[in-house]
Amino acid sequence: MSALRVSALRANVAAAFKADGRRGSILVVLLCVPTLLQLLPAGARVALRYERGAIGAGEYWRLLSAHAIHLNAAHLIVNLAGGVLVWALVVEQFSARRWLAIAAASIAAIDAGLWWLRPQTDWYVGASGLLHGILSAGFYAGARRQDPASLIGLPLLLAKLIYEQLHGSLGITAGIPVVSVAHLYGAGGGLLLAMLLRR
Repeated sequence: MSALRVSALRANVAAAFKADGRRGSILVVLLCVPTLLQLLPAGARVALRYERGAIGAGEYWRLLSAHAIHLNAAHLIVNLAGGVLVWALVVEQFSARRWLAIAAASIAAIDAGLWWLRPQTDWYVGASGLLHGILSAGFYAGARRQDPASLIGLPLLLAKLIYEQLHGSLGITAGIPVVSVAHLYGAGGGLLLAMLLRR
């Protein structure tokens, strides 16, 4: 990566954390909420994960809370680091309000996909599916503006998603079970809403 690219990435991270920006506030929430939830006892975290039987019994909060809790500290750190990187790469593509809508669409797509298309998935936790939704939306918007990073990033993301569906996780989260299909659903939800917003 060139020095110019590194400098631009640092500037984007700084912009994302600016206290007076609404987009910065979203990032702070995305980082703080999972961190605080990780401090809960293990039993309380289990009560927040996507669990098919419990959701079927009416515990609908799990459809949202599952995307903010993690298996362990290592899982949390991987997702937090990924969140900062993703946000730095694409934060400028949409307003804060539209990012919230994209995040909601990604979460809804993951939940719907797991419920109707993957009934064999009994439980799920983590933000990686949501991050794929944010990344796909940002890369799509950037590619439409002929942003070089997005023009490279969008096909790379597509290739990653295809690889995961054919061969499973890339293995960068060793020891953490990965529901790769959640990445696909999240990316699809984020991309679809980004396309609708750009129209």
